[in-house]
Amino acid sequence: MLGIGYGLNAQNWDVPEENHGMVTKITASWCGPCGGWGWDGFVDLIDSHDDNHICMALYASNSSLFYTSDIDPIAQEIGFGGFPNFSGNGEDVGTAHASVGGILSAFESAPVAAGVAYEISDVTSEEVVINLKAEFFEEMEGTFLVAGYFIEDHVIGYQNGQGDSADHHKVFRGSFTEDNNEYTITTGGAEEGDVFTKTLKIALDPEWDLSHSEIAVVLWNEDAANAGDLIYVNGSKDPQKGELAQGGGSGGSGGSGGGSGNGGGSEDPGNGGHPKDFTVGVDDVATESMELYPNPVQNILNIELSSVSDFSIEVSDLLGKVVFNQNVTSTNRTTVDVISLPNGLYMVKVKTPSNTYLERVIVK
Repeated sequence: MLGIGYGLNAQNWDVPEENHGMVTKITASWCGPCGGWGWDGFVDLIDSHDDNHICMALYASNSSLFYTSDIDPIAQEIGFGGFPNFSGNGEDVGTAHASVGGILSAFESAPVAAGVAYEISDVTSEEVVINLKAEFFEEMEGTFLVAGYFIEDHVIGYQNGQGDSADHHKVFRGSFTEDNNEYTITTGGAEEGDVFTKTLKIALDPEWDLSHSEIAVVLWNEDAANAGDLIYVNGSKDPQKGELAQGGGSGGSGGSGGGSGNGGGSEDPGNGGHPKDFTVGVDDVATESMELYPNPVQNILNIELSSVSDFSIEVSDLLGKVVFNQNVTSTNRTTVDVISLPNGLYMVKVKTPSNTYLERVIVK
C-alpha cells in the first residue's frame, strides 16, 4: 500500500530514519513560577535537547501574551493542572521537568517505527507553504495524523518574574492548516515502506521574525484503547529542502493545500500592555459558571450557564478543526447535537462577555 496524498507528487528526498522527540512547557506570561524556576527549567531543557528534539512553549492561558487558540488542542491533549507544566513526547510530567530527559533518552534509543519530515515549498510575506512526508519503517496499526507547528525564538515581551522585556524561548505561534482541515493520513494502519504526503500552509503574522523561527512537524497515532487521545510517534524540525526566509522555498512538488494559521498574543489593554497578574492557576473571580452534560455523550450535549447571557459555542477536534459553532442569545442553556460526530475527544469552548470556558468532551 502506497499512500500518496491529495494530488501531491512524492518529494525527491527521504524521511530520515531517526527518532526526534518533543519537549513542551505549558506556561503563561502572568505566571510567577513560569518566570522563575519554570523559566530556568525550560532553558535547561532547551540547552540539553534542542539540537535533536522539538522544543515548544505553549502559552495556554487565553489571558496570556502569545496565546493563540491553535494551542488549545495540543495543551488539552497533553493535559495540565497548572502553570508551568512540562511534558516529553506528550507525556505529562507536571512540574518535574528533569524527568523529560529520561523520556527523550529512551525514545532516541528505541527502534524507529515511522518518521515525518518536510520541505519548505514557498515563503512569501503572507504565508509559508510546506510539503510534508510521513514514512513507515515497520507495519503499524491504527489511525495516523500529521501536524505542522510554527515556533519563534527570542520573542521579547512581559513575563512575570522576568520583567517587561523578557526574552521568551521557543514560543508556539500557530498550526499549519489544509483547505479541508483533514490531517488524517490513514485510518487503516500502514505497511513497512508506506509513504504519505500533504501540503500545509500557515498565514504569517507581520510581527513574527523568520530569522528566529523554525517549523516542527509531528506524526500522531490515535490511541485505540482511549478514543480521541493521541500518541506521539515521531517529529522533525529541520527542513529537507528550502529555508525559512522570504523566497527561500524549494519550489516544492506542487499539490493541494490551503487554510491559514492563527498567531499573535492577547494583552490586557487596561494594564499598561501587561496581562493581569493572576494568582497561579486562578482566573478572574467568576460571576457565572458553566456545566456540560452528559460526558461522555452519545447524542445530545447540554450546555448550561448559571445566569442568562449571550454566548458562543465552538466544538473542535484535537487538531483544531472546528466541527460545530453557534451563537446563542439571551438564555442560560442550549444543546448541541453530536450524533453525527465520529467517536473521540473534542474541545468545547463557550465564550460569554465575561468568561471563556474550555472543557474536554468524549463522544461515544
